[in-house]
Amino acid sequence: MSEVLRRQLVVYQQAVSPGLPLGAIRVMMYCWRQIYGLICMAVNHHLAFAFGDDYEALFEKMMADLLSKLGVLPSPKRRYLKVGPERQVTLQEPRGEAVIRNHY
Repeated sequence: MSEVLRRQLVVYQQAVSPGLPLGAIRVMMYCWRQIYGLICMAVNHHLAFAFGDDYEALFEKMMADLLSKLGVLPSPKRRYLKVGPERQVTLQEPRGEAVIRNHY
C-alpha cells in the first residue's frame, strides 16, 4: 500500500483500535465501503429506476462476495427480518419456517 494510505490507516488505527493490525484495518475499510455504499444508494434511491425498493438480491450478492474474500462461510443459522405494514416482524428461519411477532 502507498505510504500516504498507510499513514492515514495508522491515524484511524490509533483512534479506533490501537492493537489491530493495519491489514485488518484495511480490510475493514474495504468491507465498510462496500456495505455503506450500497446502503446509501438504497436510502437515496440512486438506482430506483432499476431496483425500486428491493435491493435484497444485490445486498445478498455483495455480502456473499465479501464473505468469500474473507474466507468465511455464511452462518447456517442466519435469519431474515421483514417488517410488515402493521409493524409485525417476520423471522424467516433457514429451514423456511416463518415466525411472526409484533414489533413496537
